[in-house]
Amino acid sequence: MFKNLKIEFLWAGHQGEHHWWRVLAIIAFIAIIAVAIAYIGQKIILTPILASLDESQVIYKSVLFSAYLSTLFGGVILALFLGVKLIHKRSISTLFQSSSKFNTTDFIFGFLTYAALMIAVSLLFDFQETIDAVKNKGFLILLYTAIPFLIAFIIQASAEELILRGYIPQILTRALSRPIISMLTSSIIFAFFHLGYGLESFIVSLLFACTFSYVVLLRGNLSEVCGGHAANNFLIAWLLSSLSEASEGTGLSIDLILILKSLIVLVLFVVVIYIKSHPRNQSKNNF
Repeated sequence: MFKNLKIEFLWAGHQGEHHWWRVLAIIAFIAIIAVAIAYIGQKIILTPILASLDESQVIYKSVLFSAYLSTLFGGVILALFLGVKLIHKRSISTLFQSSSKFNTTDFIFGFLTYAALMIAVSLLFDFQETIDAVKNKGFLILLYTAIPFLIAFIIQASAEELILRGYIPQILTRALSRPIISMLTSSIIFAFFHLGYGLESFIVSLLFACTFSYVVLLRGNLSEVCGGHAANNFLIAWLLSSLSEASEGTGLSIDLILILKSLIVLVLFVVVIYIKSHPRNQSKNNF
């Protein structure tokens, strides 16, 4: 499974103009855009409107939150694209593809595969709790929030993948000349951002990041991982939020069952993508 990895995806960082100040400039630019949108969105728009809505207006709150999330991470993607194009002076496409192009069909495949695995494992381990979570949401809430949540989490997941499985490991590979170390470092960075939710979240996020990093090297682009990441975030927020502890700090406590469930989903996801990537199945990849 470690043969024929498309390491050239990471060497895309050698294209264009690269100096330490250019990297810092892009990071600063992204941070400024994100902070500005977050401040305006939360302090000036989101908080006042949410305060005016009562507990029963869940749909309005969800749609508003989705719009905010879409704007925030859409701004991050735009800032990254502008930085790569204008500061690094290289093609934007090098962020998400190498020898094999980003494919919308592969994105959908990654989304549906990961979603199916998440739901199946949730039903296997917590059947009644999963059913109760869906019932507690309510049909109308699920109906009206599906599209806004879907759009928001596709944008959010794509932004995180572009930065943490695209830009950062490419830059690190240029500096370290060690592709595997670059991917591992970016995975640790990804997990670090989830440390605030507790040790359990850090472990699950690290497993998630390492697995998706492998898929990126296996496929040579971000198609399936963007889809899988979007499915993970979308389902947790839209359907399975009562099962997830991602929004609650768990401190140093660890739920081994939750880690096991996450590991099962990740391993099966890799197996499916690996089988799909096998030369004998290349002609069957479009569905």
